[in-house]
Amino acid sequence: MQRFRLLTMMAFILMFAVVSAPAWAFDAKKLVGTWSYEKTETNLTGKKPFAMKVFSEWLMTFNADGTYREKSKLGDKQKPEVSGTYQVQGDLIVRSENAVKMRILALTDRELVITSAANTKIFFKKK
Repeated sequence: MQRFRLLTMMAFILMFAVVSAPAWAFDAKKLVGTWSYEKTETNLTGKKPFAMKVFSEWLMTFNADGTYREKSKLGDKQKPEVSGTYQVQGDLIVRSENAVKMRILALTDRELVITSAANTKIFFKKK
């Protein structure tokens, strides 16, 4: 009887772990396309999150062949365009020319939400 209880409890724990595990069950094909920066939300102060526009422009294009291109502008300062290869590893986007990994928080046909720093969400819309 004790063994049955233990097995039942272990099965319940495993079932709960699978159900509550972080779900990065998104369709990685939806990443393909050009994404335009919308806003950044942060909660660095520990209080209520607030939104801000960090980049005046940030475009990321992910191609089906595993290549990407990025261009951004901070204020009126154009940053150099970057291109290389990318891989989706679980919920991470790993780019060959940028050591900062981007964790995908949400991915739909129209919206991409990523994070690369604690308490920060970066929002993109598909062009």
